[in-house]
Amino acid sequence: MGRRLVDLAAPRPGERLLDVGCGRGAALFPAARAVGPAGRVVGIDIADTMIEAARAEAARAGADNVELLVMDAERPRTPSRSRRARAAASL
Repeated sequence: MGRRLVDLAAPRPGERLLDVGCGRGAALFPAARAVGPAGRVVGIDIADTMIEAARAEAARAGADNVELLVMDAERPRTPSRSRRARAAASL
């Protein structure tokens, strides 16, 4: 299912993506492959056990373009340098 979602979204090499509720990475890892080494995929999930499992998989897979954060999607914390993320968080 995750791969199909990524296929429908059709991310391109070099893009930056956010996977909200990433769990163990069903869509996260196909997205990371799609954006390639020049891209970046950030996965957030409220469950620290899911993030830890996804981190372990990222390490096994050598997915250097993946960042995983424990975060509540209803109250996202975004980097201060990200204007788009701040604007989206305020909606």
